[in-house]
Amino acid sequence: MVDVLGPVLLRDENLKRKQRAALAWAEQINELPEEQRDGRSWHYILLGETTVKNWEEKSACASERRNYAKLRLSSTARQEKLL
Repeated sequence: MVDVLGPVLLRDENLKRKQRAALAWAEQINELPEEQRDGRSWHYILLGETTVKNWEEKSACASERRNYAKLRLSSTARQEKLL
């Protein structure tokens, strides 16, 4: 699940709540048996619009973007402490 937001929305107060909900949803889906989720793993990715444009200019492949931007519940908690 990829969420691309403009600079104003990246500072929105509701964003942290949205991130936690999306991460919890992905974790719940990933706890299902593989056959119920078509053998896929789900992740939440939050990207700024500027980041997406920069990656497009550098021709970064989708897997590089995913690995860079993938959020996890544990990393989100650490990121919130930095804010």
